Amino acid sequence: MKQPEEELQETLMELDDRAVVDYLRHHPEFFIRNAHAVEAMRVPHPVRGTVSLVEWHMARARNHINALEEI
Repeated sequence: MKQPEEELQETLMELDDRAVVDYLRHHPEFFIRNAHAVEAMRVPHPVRGTVSLVEWHMARARNHINALEEI
């Protein structure tokens, strides 16, 4: 059973995630204004530790293309 503090943290994290996604959807120019920061972002990777956001996006696109080619 979760402690009240754990439940509060999970709720706050969900709100934060939703707020970030909502902001980015409504402000797509964020990525243009902050290109240097976006290029420096690192995403957790199960094998390599972290990868750049650009690498992560390219890998997702490749996987999507491969899945479409198998159809």
